[in-house]
Amino acid sequence: MINNNTATNGNIWKITFNAFNSDDYSASYKRVIEELGEFMGYMLIMFGSLEALLQRRGT
Repeated sequence: MINNNTATNGNIWKITFNAFNSDDYSASYKRVIEELGEFMGYMLIMFGSLEALLQRRGT
């Protein structure tokens, strides 16, 4: 029997995108997820900058 569940078929991003864009999804959850993504981006920039600085100093 074929399972038509889209999560098992590799479309997890489509499910996630649709869940975040539905009308019944709370705006506060959307904001938290957005802010966490932004925070992770800033952390990536910070760690990359620190790594470049350490490599430049020769450590």
